[in-house]
Amino acid sequence: MRNKVGVLIESDFYEPEIEYYSKCFKDVGLEVHFLTRLWGQEELTFKGHEERKEFKCKESFEHVDLKEYAAIIIPAGMVADRLRYTEDIKKLPPACEFLKKCFADKELIKGIICHGAWLMAPISELVRGRKMVVHNNLLGDAKNMGINYVDSDVVVDGDLVSARTGGEHVQFAQRIIALINCGTMLTALNKKIDMLEARINQLEEKKSVVERHTDKKNIGGHSMAKVLIIATNYGSWAEELQAP
Repeated sequence: MRNKVGVLIESDFYEPEIEYYSKCFKDVGLEVHFLTRLWGQEELTFKGHEERKEFKCKESFEHVDLKEYAAIIIPAGMVADRLRYTEDIKKLPPACEFLKKCFADKELIKGIICHGAWLMAPISELVRGRKMVVHNNLLGDAKNMGINYVDSDVVVDGDLVSARTGGEHVQFAQRIIALINCGTMLTALNKKIDMLEARINQLEEKKSVVERHTDKKNIGGHSMAKVLIIATNYGSWAEELQAP
């Protein structure tokens, strides 16, 4: 069951955005998990961009089961820039490797807000041609990545939701919640349809068996089954033949 929302986190995050995510997803029954690269440590403490508030993270994106997640969010601030670091320039940043897995899962909603698009630069093929909005400072980046830029505060393109700045975090999150709810309802509906189709198939099979063993004829608008009685000149009783 996809009942988790993952939010990537690093230092210089936008405090109001992260605080809102901590609450809004829980309010609709979803688990919120803040994910980072822990570098082999059990816990890391990050500081916010505006008020330097501290945030402790104990979960690594390198060890999550995406089948449990309904959405993954790349937040505003400098989070994306910090996460796109790679110690080996010949290899993709681990966070980008993680996002490749996310984009391969079409049932998983991907959310990118403000400067979050920075993290897509090394894997720009995943957003090339997709409808998105980015922070005004990233317009050149969006062009270089082949993004189909849309001048709107929040843009939805299938399983991809984007927002212009961290200030749009409320409507951005609510749009993601709406998509999750739609996906949940669609999954439930598909399950019911599958059950109905299975039941119909069972009934059709039973009907086929009956029709194969019953020769029917229509009498007075009603379907009647035939009964075969074998009679001979010798050994048949009149009463036996009259009763049927």
